[in-house]
This record gives sequence, C-alpha cells and structure tokens, in this order.
Amino acid sequence: MRTILPAGLALVVAVISHAADYDVHIVTPAVTDHMILRDAPLPPVCRPGDTLSIAACRGEYEPAAFVVSAPQALKDVRIEVDRLSGPGGTWPAAAVDVRVVKEMFCWTLAQGEGHLAVDVPILLVHDENFLVMEPIPNDKYGWKKPVAKGPFHDADTLQPVQIDSRRQFWITVHVPDDATAGTYTARLQILPANAPASELTLEVEVHPFELLPSMLEYSIYYPVTLVPEGSPDWRSGAWRNTAHLTPRQYLAECRNMVAHGLTNPNIYNGPVFGEDGSLIVEQMDQILELRERAGMRRKVLYLAGSQILIADRPLTDEECKKNQRYVRQTNEWARARGYEVYHMTFDEWKGDKLTAARNSMQCIRDAGGKMFAAVNGAAFFERVGDLLDLPILSAGTRERLSSLASSEFDEKSSLRNMPTIAKAGRLELIRDPERCKAIDGVHARGGRIFTYMNPMAGQFLPGLQRRNRGLGLWRSGFDGTMNWSYSHIASDPLVQRMLYGAVYRTDGGVLDTLHWEGSREGVDDVRYLTTLLAVLGDCAGRFPDEPLVPETYDWLRNVDLENGDLDGIRLEMARRTVALMKLRTE
Repeated sequence: MRTILPAGLALVVAVISHAADYDVHIVTPAVTDHMILRDAPLPPVCRPGDTLSIAACRGEYEPAAFVVSAPQALKDVRIEVDRLSGPGGTWPAAAVDVRVVKEMFCWTLAQGEGHLAVDVPILLVHDENFLVMEPIPNDKYGWKKPVAKGPFHDADTLQPVQIDSRRQFWITVHVPDDATAGTYTARLQILPANAPASELTLEVEVHPFELLPSMLEYSIYYPVTLVPEGSPDWRSGAWRNTAHLTPRQYLAECRNMVAHGLTNPNIYNGPVFGEDGSLIVEQMDQILELRERAGMRRKVLYLAGSQILIADRPLTDEECKKNQRYVRQTNEWARARGYEVYHMTFDEWKGDKLTAARNSMQCIRDAGGKMFAAVNGAAFFERVGDLLDLPILSAGTRERLSSLASSEFDEKSSLRNMPTIAKAGRLELIRDPERCKAIDGVHARGGRIFTYMNPMAGQFLPGLQRRNRGLGLWRSGFDGTMNWSYSHIASDPLVQRMLYGAVYRTDGGVLDTLHWEGSREGVDDVRYLTTLLAVLGDCAGRFPDEPLVPETYDWLRNVDLENGDLDGIRLEMARRTVALMKLRTE
C-alpha cells in the first residue's frame, strides 16, 4: 500500500467516481458521536458530497474518514493512497495511515440486567482478523470474548478487508515537520477483488504557522508497573492492581500517548526505602529515561506509587517522621533530574474521612511535599483546599451519561442515539455553581485544578471527548485533566474493559480507538487556542488600536463551545492567527 501526507495542512477527500456495486460516503466531521453501524441507517454525518476538508499544521496528526456500503459482499478490499505532492515536494508514504474500524464486544453506556454488552465499532486496526470476538460457551447473556489468532499484535499496514454490508475506514495524516505551506493532493483508490475500483482525491493544505504546546496539561491514570524484559508480564496475567509492562511495551505506550498529545501520565511506581533507610531509585530512573525517550519532559511527576502514608486518623510521631524523610529524599532525587514531585494522597475520599486526612497532609506539607488527589465533589475545598496542591475534580459526566443511556435506551438502541446521550455531558452541567466556586477558590490561592470523568477516557463518545477535553476544559476553568484510564486494569490480558480505557493493549503496542482519536482532536483544539492567544497577546501590546485585536477577544469570549462546530471554530482560530501574524510583518 502506498500512502503520503503533508504537514500543517488542510485535508480534503473528494469523490471522483465510484462503481454502482457499492456506495462511498465521506464522514464529516470525522470525529463524531454518531456511530456508524453495519445494520442501521447511515447517520447524517455520512454524506455523498465531493470533498472533506480538514486543516492542520506541521507536525500535527489529523483524521479523515469514509464509509463503504455494499448490497452484496465485497471481497479483499484494498485501499491504496498515492504519495501526496505539492509546493514542498512529495511527502513520505508513512505520512498517511489507513485503518479499518473494527467492532469490540464490550459494555455499553446503557447497562442493566441482561443487556450489558454488545459489538461496538471502536477499534482502529490494520488487520481485522488477528483479533476476533468469539462467544463464551454457556454464557446466559450471550457474551463474547476477544481471541487472538496467531501473534497478539496488529499488522503494520492495512490488510485486505471483507465488507459484508458496511465498513468505516479511518485515515490519519501526520504532517511532516518540514512541510511547506500550501496545497497537496494524492489519489486514493478503493480496490475490491470482485467489483470495479473507486477513486477519491486526497487534498491537503498546510497552515503557514507552528502550533505551540498546549497551555493545559494532559495527564491520565496509568496503572502499570515496570518489570525487566523477559519477566512475567500482563500477557501472562501478571496483574497486582497494575499491569506489569516490560521496557519495550512501556516505551511503545508512552510514544502513543505523546502522539495523542498526552505528555505526563501519572506513575504507579515510586522510589522505595532500602534496608539501610536510603532511597532506591534505579527503577524510577529507568522509567524517566523511557518517558524522556518518548518525548515526555514535563516538570512535574505525579507519583501514584508513592510510599507516603495517608490515614483518616492522626499519624504517630514515627509515621510522620517516616513520611517526611521519604518526601525530602524524593524531592532531592527529583530536583537533581530537573523535576518536581506531587504525591497521590487519597482517592475519592469525602466527608469526615477527608477532614481526618488533614493531619497526614500537614505532615507532608511541613516536609516540603506537594499532593494531588481525585475528589468526588466540590466540598473538598472547604475541608482540605488549603493543603491539597492539585485536586482532580470529578466532572460527574460518567454518571449522567450512564443514567440517561440506561433510562432511555437498551444496549443496541443506545448505539444509535449516542449524540442524544452525549448531551448529558454538556459543559453547562459541568460548570455548576459549586464546581465553579471550588475552581475559583483554588485559583485564588494560586493553585491548579484538573478534572476527571469528563467523560471517562473509555466512554465511546469521540465528539464529547473532543469537546470536553479540549476547548470545553478551557472554558470550564480547569488547568488540565487526569482521567481514568489509559488501559483499564483487568485479570485477563485479552478481556480489557474498554468502557474504562482509551486504548486496547497488544503485544508491543496498543490499538487506538475512535474515542482516543477524539481526545487528540481536543488537545489540538487547545493548541490552536494557545497559539492564537500568544499571537493575540503580542499584538495587543504592539497594536492596541488595531480593530482585529479587541474583535478577536470578543469572539473568544462569545464563541459557542457548548454546541458550536468545533472544526469551524478551529478554522476560525487558524484564520485569526494568520491575520494577526500579518500585522507583525506589515
């Protein structure tokens, strides 16, 4: 298969022609809460029009999608993409990746006795046959489980696809870092073995500016333990609250996170005391080396595997001294490597139990320690807001989504009504008065506040993932996010509960999902905003009388992030960025 795509670009897929044996529809936008199902009518985002246009910058990953529907089975369908060519020359074939969307049998948002799981089209694969869903013998609900056929990993490029009724294809363009701004084109062919070929045109226009890193921080709960190569690991069921990963697997997953804009997952390992009381840090040093090789170099380390003791009672003098010794030695180690440490204290404590943790927290604070923790409600602020350096505040989205799905739909009808269900996670519900009070209170004290369950990383709503974890995160006043989870912990290496995980773990890598792609689009939306605000701030100081400056501030203040077209909003941010940049050169 041949592929290629430019950097900093706008992507267009245009239907040139297709045979009467099957229909081709473009998915606009590609990231949507509409599920494209084999046995249901096409949703309104699937259109037979001429073009799909998406803009991107150098270094950015950008998606496009199309659907092939056939009244009779199409055999061994190949997708071939010529190399993109334009003003900067020809891009490498690896700039364009094509995958097919595969169903995974998993829990749905609509949950109840007798209807808990169904085939959900979420996995992005090159080889649809290496992992199959097979019925579990004698299961009263008719559940299925994944079974690996041969090696437990995907192919490197798209393999021939069988289309019995309908299949969705996913294109990811990775714009080269050195791409010249302008328009690039390539031919995309759909080649069934038993039907005429169809041809699409892939057209890419590169933006003339660089994207800045996100001003918001993207973290995630990452429950893994690093073990030496050759050790029993997650593939053999090595789980003790965390999945055991070898350095090869750990590095592959960190690279996947970085490619999706997530640069600082928390760490379930931590320095440990040796018998002589000194701190053993060799494993942590190896973890940081792997993270740095993958491109992770944030200042703060979020240690979920810290050895500090947090109790809902007063600590003994000895317990407090041990905590403080650990905090001081950990801080010294981290500073020597250029980092700062935040220790996880508790997880979703509330009420009197939360108040009782103040003694432990004060002990840590007195030793110069900083703390983060997931908190379930805004009441945390009155109880421990003065001690908790980084609260991870639940947005409450998970419960609202599941409640609406379960009350209104069964497992199959819920998949056909995901846009309706997604409305239960809208921003106005996240910004309730109590949460806003807590957010403002944290900021008034000079602190930061993240969110989680906004929605969960694994909830199958790509559009909501993009909105809430992107510009909605900014509009709601959060400084970042730390969601559950990158890959959900489970006892069976094949049965990974996808409702709770962003990706599906395989041997030597992961399978991306539609909702994980939605999350990346949200990060990129914030990068466009970060870039626009930087240029806008510069122009406000240098050209205060230029009408475009106050007009852009007004636009940002009033833009509809609740219901607005995120693709359109991003294009407008890009347009304003270019216009403001021109002021500086005139």
